[in-house]
Amino acid sequence: MPMDYGTIGSRPCELVLNKILIEHDDPKLVKKTTKLLFQFRHGLEQLSAIPELSFRLNMLQKWRADFMKRASSLNMPREVETHVCCCLVAYYRECKQKQNKLPNV
Repeated sequence: MPMDYGTIGSRPCELVLNKILIEHDDPKLVKKTTKLLFQFRHGLEQLSAIPELSFRLNMLQKWRADFMKRASSLNMPREVETHVCCCLVAYYRECKQKQNKLPNV
């Protein structure tokens, strides 16, 4: 009987990733994936508090690059890795769009 992990989120990449994780039926893979996504989102929140805009955007970009490398080093199935990276980029873009709307301090 396949596992049902619920949903990671409502973005299209999250829905597809959730479906793929259910198909793989591997609790360790789910844990690695969700932990990585949670850490990334939490870090984006922390970095968003940096007051100076250009430094904040630079740090956000470095954070994304670091997590893209982490995702590729976790030895996940290729389709999972691809969709995790898609989610990371979606979170990054959303955060960056919010940052560009804030006034430069």
